[in-house]
Amino acid sequence: MITVEEAKKELREYRENIKYIREKQEDVEEIRETLVKTTTRLSPTKSSNNSMSTDKFSDGLDKIEAIEKEKDKKLAELLIKKFVIDEKIDKLQYPFRDVLFMRYSRGKSWRTIRDELGYESDNHIFKIHGKALQLYAEL
Repeated sequence: MITVEEAKKELREYRENIKYIREKQEDVEEIRETLVKTTTRLSPTKSSNNSMSTDKFSDGLDKIEAIEKEKDKKLAELLIKKFVIDEKIDKLQYPFRDVLFMRYSRGKSWRTIRDELGYESDNHIFKIHGKALQLYAEL
């Protein structure tokens, strides 16, 4: 059993880790796109006469590899936490389970959660969230 504050912290870290993984994946894709654009602009004569261009390409590949290794390491850590947190959330009943899942697993806004669950008041969702955190902390 943990405190409500510890539960909040655990769930927020989980949400931030998911964002981190997505951002790292976007970094990899951005670098790949840049490398593809660069290689299509280089002719065989330019690349063979200019070692600087091939060095930049090589550096780009090294950067992608480093980012992917870091991302994979973080992903492995996140997956372990994800399974533990998902299992705890799944033990809760509706609507508590749904509020925590939508907010922390999916990163949805309070307004979106309110609308998807069919409530009219933000305060009602906040009360459900508070109770959900208490129940989560007791697991």
